[in-house]
Amino acid sequence: MPTFVEDEPLLLDAYAAAALCHVTARTWQMWNAAAKVPPPIRIGRKTLWRSGELRIWIEAGCPPRNHWRYVPNSGKSHRG
Repeated sequence: MPTFVEDEPLLLDAYAAAALCHVTARTWQMWNAAAKVPPPIRIGRKTLWRSGELRIWIEAGCPPRNHWRYVPNSGKSHRG
């Protein structure tokens, strides 16, 4: 089950996702373009990442997107 930090939003923009990973927003955007991070979700014009998924992805060793699959309601992920 993902661990949530109190007061952390469930969805993060690129700046917040980058901060969670201790990189710049520019680096995060480059990683996203290169499919090195989990896929974002899009709501309207917003591009967002699930904070719980990012925490699980980090615990899994930050695998590239093509080796990552998140199963939202189970709290588990699968490396493919």
